[in-house]
Amino acid sequence: DLPIFLAEGLEIIGVLKRDDPRDVLVMPKGRTVEEVRTIGTGSLRRQQCAAEIFPWAECKLIRGNIQTRLQKLMNGCFDAIILAKAGLDRMGITEEDGYTFRILSPEEFLPAACQGIIVAEGKPELAEFVGKMTDEETRYLFETEREVLMQLNADCSEPAAAFAELQGEHIRLRVMYGKKSAEGTAPVADRLKLAAELARGMQE
Repeated sequence: DLPIFLAEGLEIIGVLKRDDPRDVLVMPKGRTVEEVRTIGTGSLRRQQCAAEIFPWAECKLIRGNIQTRLQKLMNGCFDAIILAKAGLDRMGITEEDGYTFRILSPEEFLPAACQGIIVAEGKPELAEFVGKMTDEETRYLFETEREVLMQLNADCSEPAAAFAELQGEHIRLRVMYGKKSAEGTAPVADRLKLAAELARGMQE
């Protein structure tokens, strides 16, 4: 959860290769999506998307880290919860641990901007050393999606999403803000211009 605007004297000095950007509907083993009536999530973005594809279920507020949320799920506080696939992967949590996963594709459930991306924030003088770990393709995606948030002045507490994909020498960007959505494609060199244009459309 990187702040939109960094503290004075700090900048992004490294960007790791992106992990899985998708969200996951996590249920106790044996439960089906059709049986889900309550979904735990603290994200307005996830609430909005879930209402579209799981209209029979009600979203309820959930707090805590991944382990806490999974425990609440298994204690019966919710029929399902929504988590980031990257977070589950990094902790080694799979369906073999007693869960059923419904992977949510970006086409039906737009990810949060920069979801699945780890970056290093630090002083500029460290950039040459830390920057050696940067994955350039992920850096393009990160910069594009982050520009959308900056243009919207939106953080993770708002129903905003941005997801970029490289397609050869071009970049495809899909954005959502509230009930509005849009997408576009541009050369990689024009990625920030594309992000700004789509963000402006969300504000009109």
